[in-house]
Amino acid sequence: MGRLKRIDWLAVLLGLVMLLGVGLVFADRGPQVRAVEEAVFDQYQRWQPRPYLQPDPNNPEVLVPPPVLVVDIDEESLRELGQWPWPRYYMAELVWRLRDAGAAVIAFDVLFPEADRTSPAEQARAYQRFGELYAAAVQAFEGMNQATPIDHDVIFADAINRNPVVLAMSATNSPPDDRLPRQPKGIGISGEPTDISAVVDDYYGAIINLPVLSEGAQGIGAISLAADATTMVRTVPMVVAIGGNRWVFPSLAIEALRVAQNAQSHVIKTSVGSGQTDFSDTPVMVSMKTGGAEVPLSQTGHLRVRYSGASSERVVSALDLLGPDGLSPEVAERVSGKIIFVGSSAAGLFDIRQTPMHHRIAGVHVHAEIAEQIIAQDFLSRPNDAVAVERLMTAIGGVIVVLLIAYNLPVLGFGALTILLAVILGGSWYAFSVHSLLLTPVGPAMGVALPYFVVTGFKYFRSERSRREVTRQFEHFVSPDVIEEIIEDPERHLTPGGAQRELSIMFLDVRSFSTITERMEPQEVIAFVNTLLTPLTDAILENEGTIDKYMGDAVMAFWNAPRETTNHEAKAVRTVLTFNQVMEDLRPKFAEMGLPEIKIGIGINTGECSVGNMGSLKRLAYSCVGDAVNLAARLEGQTKTYGVGNLIGSSTAAGAPGFAMIELDSVAVKGRTQPETVYTIAGDSVFLVDPIFKNLELQLIGARAAFLAQNWEVAARIYGEVSDHPTVGLFDPKPLVQMMLTRISEYQVTPPPPGWDGVYVATTK
Repeated sequence: MGRLKRIDWLAVLLGLVMLLGVGLVFADRGPQVRAVEEAVFDQYQRWQPRPYLQPDPNNPEVLVPPPVLVVDIDEESLRELGQWPWPRYYMAELVWRLRDAGAAVIAFDVLFPEADRTSPAEQARAYQRFGELYAAAVQAFEGMNQATPIDHDVIFADAINRNPVVLAMSATNSPPDDRLPRQPKGIGISGEPTDISAVVDDYYGAIINLPVLSEGAQGIGAISLAADATTMVRTVPMVVAIGGNRWVFPSLAIEALRVAQNAQSHVIKTSVGSGQTDFSDTPVMVSMKTGGAEVPLSQTGHLRVRYSGASSERVVSALDLLGPDGLSPEVAERVSGKIIFVGSSAAGLFDIRQTPMHHRIAGVHVHAEIAEQIIAQDFLSRPNDAVAVERLMTAIGGVIVVLLIAYNLPVLGFGALTILLAVILGGSWYAFSVHSLLLTPVGPAMGVALPYFVVTGFKYFRSERSRREVTRQFEHFVSPDVIEEIIEDPERHLTPGGAQRELSIMFLDVRSFSTITERMEPQEVIAFVNTLLTPLTDAILENEGTIDKYMGDAVMAFWNAPRETTNHEAKAVRTVLTFNQVMEDLRPKFAEMGLPEIKIGIGINTGECSVGNMGSLKRLAYSCVGDAVNLAARLEGQTKTYGVGNLIGSSTAAGAPGFAMIELDSVAVKGRTQPETVYTIAGDSVFLVDPIFKNLELQLIGARAAFLAQNWEVAARIYGEVSDHPTVGLFDPKPLVQMMLTRISEYQVTPPPPGWDGVYVATTK
């Protein structure tokens, strides 16, 4: 992984701001947030619905349908038995047939708010009201003269009164009237407050049944499911308040269960009664107990429905119950012992709902599914500490990915993002599928993903800007590989404010440039320079050097900046050998151009330099300055003095031991008093072990020792022997020998002063 990189505090700040924003959005839980969370829970239900079949209480290894059945007044029933509303004696007959077949309770998800207009009694009232207008029609009815006309509602009321029937009421916020539902059976409160009407859904009034029907019913249940038919039915109120909180009514499903169990009342536990309180210490609803069944409730008395989905085993058509021959044995067996919900799936009766499992389904199925899940005690719940867990996951996950990206660890950051998302999504699904708990993954997932992508995007665009700047600054001076390394870790390689660093500096100059180009046209001079310097530049870049500047026919380059480079002395020396091959390759081309042999002089030195962006406030360039730079320039100039193609300083020679080098002299270049031992490069490691080179090296060492001992005759003799030595690699000893013999002759005439150390003091650059 390498060393840990410096943290990007701006990225941290941006990530934390995004994390805070996510936290605020999901803390408020506005409609859009809730919609997304509910959509996730809806999908969970589709992936794993509540099992419809349940273990048989008498034989748990056998799965049987739950004891709930829907009697559907479907389209086929309406076609065969007539349009809705049916005569009430149809409903009475339906009740009797269901009871005779052994139904435990019959709950109507149907309202009967008005009198049956098909009743002879209703026709008689119409005659009394409208007189002769209906005389002819009334006279045709042979039972009209009876003292007490037949009333279908009375027939239906009698069936209700003599059987376990639960009727419906529909809470409404329409302007209230004087008619209110019959006061419900007792609803007990466990704990404080004893009046829960303030925390449940409150409605102005209700649509109720005819009093003659309601009076005989064993229960009245609310059928309010959602605000309108287009709303997804996810939760259903188990209790509602009617008439300005005057009364609290149970839902149809739980009232049907009460009647089926012969229970006298419902008992509602509040947070105080159950020993629980929320963060605000405000008593809220916790659960509702009806007979042997207990239902967990939301704070406002709602139950989240856990759907199993449509099942043909749950439904029987009303037509199968009202046929002329009565119930078939198969239908009677299905009805026996069941809790019956009577409703309609006919589109014209406007009781079509949307659930997580179905886009369109009759509302009566919702009541049936509620009863089923209460019987099975299979509930979805949201823990009291769910919000705290979700916020903690959001904070921890978000901070982890932000720090990893801010530390410029994108691979670890992406890995952490992937793992955290898997933990969040997988944990949420595990909580649902195994423990029936609702833990939303939306907030934590957004808290991890949004800061990650925003901070990553921010760093990417800033990195691209930095990449373009680095590329613009160095594309002509270092190799593409070096640029990529600088871009990868600019803080390590670049020194924007300047820094001290050991560099190997090279100066290259074309010999006799003015003489060569004096007769050329300007375009020819440019073509010549480009032809020469292009491959020489490539050689520098290939050996990981940095081009500092071009000065006409001269080039300045250095190693170990901007990218830190190991063995930079050796790479600078190796470049000299590459130059030799470049010049050999260019020789035929220059000959074709009619040019003489082109030679170059090279000076290399190693030492501490100041390196960084330098120049004016309006224009900066990456360069280096220092005494080591000046010495490298002077060494390039002294190549003419010693008649060699290159001169390198002692520090460079010490850092490149694997090359064949010849120690030439100790020289104090112009502008410096400190002497420098200088060397010339003859070749690579192959020459280093070559006997010819070794022999030449020993001869020059001996001549140099005699020279320093002022033994002029011996020094002259040895140098004289070397004068006939052939060129070894890049080194031709003849110019050096000639210079040293001249110097010896001068010292023989004028001996050096006392304390002479053999240093040559250069008088030219």
